Amino acid sequence: TIHMGCHGFRDPFECNLCGHRSQDRYEFSSHITRGEHRY
Repeated sequence: TIHMGCHGFRDPFECNLCGHRSQDRYEFSSHITRGEHRY
């Protein structure tokens, strides 16, 4: 799914698109929804 494609394979708080490492689920969600990865 699209949701799981955003998470890193080793770390659920690592962005699979750019490698950004978030401290928690809220920071990760904010990172994804900020629009940095729109195609």
